[in-house]
Amino acid sequence: AAFEADLHDTSEGAWNIDAWLCGLALAGADVRPFLATLGEPQNEDALLAYYEINSAPLQKGKLSNPFWSGHRDAQAPIVAWLNSAPIQQVVGRLQQRKYGGM
Repeated sequence: AAFEADLHDTSEGAWNIDAWLCGLALAGADVRPFLATLGEPQNEDALLAYYEINSAPLQKGKLSNPFWSGHRDAQAPIVAWLNSAPIQQVVGRLQQRKYGGM
């Protein structure tokens, strides 16, 4: 419930989502259900914000949060999900809507 509340809290952008996913993954929890929730249509704004704070490091196969340092295996499922074709399609559509003719 707290994770879902943070999906709708725009005051911190995507950093709360990032903190949840990082903490869960580093604790050994399965992040896939949380990623599925993030990927739901009603959470598109949160998805785009989370993607955008990670977009530059994603090109190097990692995430932006410094707590991931030395934990490439823990972040791998999130990196793979963000780079997956379905998420890339959604993000592309959202960026087009937000920024226009990129």
